Amino acid sequence: MDVPFLGAIPIDPKVCALGDSGLSFVESKTDAGTSFGLIVDRLLEIFD
Repeated sequence: MDVPFLGAIPIDPKVCALGDSGLSFVESKTDAGTSFGLIVDRLLEIFD
């Protein structure tokens, strides 16, 4: 299979704390949120 590697999302304890408080890790300044955003950008490039 020729599947491109899109990236990795690091395990970040802040993600759990943000979720418990009702906040999104994507909208917050976290390493996981930054990585997720980069993956979304790559997907948009592929499907654009």
